[in-house]
Formats: sequence, C-alpha cells, structure tokens
Amino acid sequence: MVSKGPMNSRDSGTGGIHDCEAMCRTMFEHMISGVAIYQAIEEGSDFIINWFNQTAADIEQVEREQIIGKRLTEAFPRVREFGLLEVMRRVWQTGVAESFPAKLYADSRIQGWRENYVCKLPSGQLMTIYNDLTDEKKAEEALQESEASLKTILEEIQMGIFIVDAETHQIIDINTKALEMIEAEKEDVLGHVCHKFICAAECGKCPITDLHLAVDNAERVIVTTRGNLVPVLKTVTKIFIHGREQLVESFLDIRERKALEESLRIMGTTDYLTGISNRRHFMGTGQKELSRAQRYGKSLSLIMIDFDRFKDINDTYGHAAGDEVLKAIAGLCVGQLRESDIMGRMGGEEFAILPLESDQEQAIQLAERIRASAGELAVPLGDGQSIGCTLSIGVSSLSDTVEDLDQLLKKADEALYRAKEAGRNRVVLAGG
Repeated sequence: MVSKGPMNSRDSGTGGIHDCEAMCRTMFEHMISGVAIYQAIEEGSDFIINWFNQTAADIEQVEREQIIGKRLTEAFPRVREFGLLEVMRRVWQTGVAESFPAKLYADSRIQGWRENYVCKLPSGQLMTIYNDLTDEKKAEEALQESEASLKTILEEIQMGIFIVDAETHQIIDINTKALEMIEAEKEDVLGHVCHKFICAAECGKCPITDLHLAVDNAERVIVTTRGNLVPVLKTVTKIFIHGREQLVESFLDIRERKALEESLRIMGTTDYLTGISNRRHFMGTGQKELSRAQRYGKSLSLIMIDFDRFKDINDTYGHAAGDEVLKAIAGLCVGQLRESDIMGRMGGEEFAILPLESDQEQAIQLAERIRASAGELAVPLGDGQSIGCTLSIGVSSLSDTVEDLDQLLKKADEALYRAKEAGRNRVVLAGG
C-alpha cells in the first residue's frame, strides 16, 4: 500500500510531517470507511485485491486473508452488474478519479448499499474508499481518500485533512480540500488553533485530548470563514511522531448526502401527486398528536374528505384530468389550514385532516369552508374546458370511547358514508 522506502517530508507551518507510512496506516485502520487497493490485470479487464482495511473486511463480512490476492470479479461476482468494474476500468485508463453513487450490491453471499470513490495512485494501482450505507436509508456518499505518500494523500484525497498538535491544538498542516471546505487560504490557517475553524463547540472538551477517546467518529458542522455551515463526517485519531502527540483529523463534506437524506425523507412521507403527507406519515404523526391530546386533555377532531362521483370525472375526462382535480382540491384544503394542521392522502380520492386543538364546532366550520370552496372551484383543462366537483365530508371528535387514530378515522368514515347516502356535497358529524 505505502512505500517501504524513505519518504520525503518538509516543514509546514509550525511543525513537520513525518513517518508517512505509519500515519497512513493508522488513519486508514481507524477509518469508518472501507479502503481497498487494487492492481489492474489483463489490460484493466479485472483487478487483483492487494489490500483491504479492517473496516472493509467488516463491511464485507470476510477475513482479510480470505480476500486479498483474489480477483475483484471472483470476490464480488456481481461487480459487473453493480457498475463499479466499469468505473474502475475507466479510472485506471484515464487516471481521472470518479465517484460512484450509492447503489445496491447483492450476490449469493452478501448484499448492501455501497457508495464508492475510485482513484488511481501514482503507483498505477487503484484505490476505492467506500461506506456501507444500508442503515442510512440505503443511499449516501462514500468517504474519499487516496494513498502513496503523506503529501499525495493530503492533496489527492477528497477529504479535508488537518494535522493538529495534540497539546496546543495548533494546525500543523492542512490539505487543499480542507481549505476549500473552510473557505480559507493556507497561510491564514497554519499555526492557528483548530477550534477557530473546526468544531468550535468542542473547545475545552475535545473528544481525544480532553475526553480521552481513542477515536472520534461523528458528524459535525464546520463554520467557514464566510459564515457558511458545512455538515461533515469527521474522523479523528491520535498518532505519535518523534514522541509528540498529533491528531489526524479528516472531514468528509456530506452536504450532498444530507440533501439526499432530505429527498428520501420527503419521498417516504409525501404523496407524490398532491404533495401532502402520505397515509403512513399521516397515521404516524396523527397518532402522536392524538396521544398528546389525550395526555393533556386537548380537543382533537378529524375531517375525512371524499370526492363525489370521482369515477365519472376519470371516465369522462381521463385520469390525467382527474389527477389535476386531486391536486387542485389538495391545494385548496392546504390553503384553509394552519401550519400546525396535518393533512394526508389516505388513498385514491380520500383525504384526511387533523386540525390540531380544534373542537367539534371548529372542525365542522373548517369542513364547511372546504366543501363550499370546492363547490366553487373550476379546474381548467388544456382545451379550454374546466371541471367542477363536490365533496362529501365526515367529521369525528376525540371522546372517551376513542382510544386510537384508527377509531377516530372509522367514526369519520362512517359519517362520510352517511353524507354520501344523504345526497353527497355535505358535511356530516359522527354520531349526529
């Protein structure tokens, strides 16, 4: 992995960087990411696994001795379908490092979501750095590092790296990526206390030097010199160079991962068509609010909405037009609600609303406003036509006989059914 021969070093700022091999191995062995080194064979059609760190072995559930020396396609038989082999070939041929987005790998032995970063080392070998993202909604970014000498690693790795004096917390060295992350120039960073740029909240309670942890792996937020907030995945470990303690601090910018997490969160909680909560999210949030109302003796009502003769709309104008009507009514309802109120699509053309801390009379008034507004709504079609619709609505309220949200929904649904039987386009109170 790292050259056994002497490695050049030069002083930088207030300290020097030495013993690169020990530092690299220590950093890689303590990384929470998997790291693997490959040697190309057969003109890059396959790769031999030369080195695996312990994290990689743990992720793949193998002993390192069982995998080092094997072909990549033998160790991971679905790597072609996975798509990583093609990326590795391209990187080996061009020398241009690439990120491989999160994707599910599965073979007869193991499966899981992986996100990779592949780069070519000065030696001609390839290095992949990756994380198991299975437990993090199966999609995120991989940690990126490179290898060879300390200076090559510091500049090639796609992570911010700080070398910090453990006693004074002064920054001894920093790579270009870290400078980009904190939006600073190198001369403005070297020699300064690290808390000025990273983990300011940990000043005086450093997990390594003050709390005496062996390794610090955690998410943090860096405040750049321009005041921007950058979420990072941080790994810090302590090493000894010429008898003096130093900290190797690595930071991975996870803004894209956080954005992906938020996107996945929205996808998992939002109805794709209307933009309101889906049934599962509505039920989960609604049950919490019902329990809170019961605990503190608060009022709570539920409004159940169903379109009248919605099938006729789909049959006459088509499902695309029906979708436009659904979106229009959802928007109309949201416009009538407070920010704290909860609304969800329960399936098909049924909506449910929890107007928080609303008693029975307030819920009926809200339902009537929605019903009346819907009756006046004309949803335009592309050919100049418009569609109107009416709503049947059932309202139920929290009482001693209601134990959970399912019962509250059932009572509202029964009231809704009676509204349909009574001629539609009306609001009916459960039990009324």
